[in-house]
Amino acid sequence: MILSQLFRRYYRSILFALSLVVIENVAWIAEPTLFGNVIDAFSTQEV
Repeated sequence: MILSQLFRRYYRSILFALSLVVIENVAWIAEPTLFGNVIDAFSTQEV
């Protein structure tokens, strides 16, 4: 099979997999920013 035929046949699967990778990378970057302050606040509280 030619590579272009594979892309045409599995276009949706490839697009889905790539979108999951992009979402995971965005979450990896955003998670410390969004939850870092909350985690730091919990860790500095005395029980």
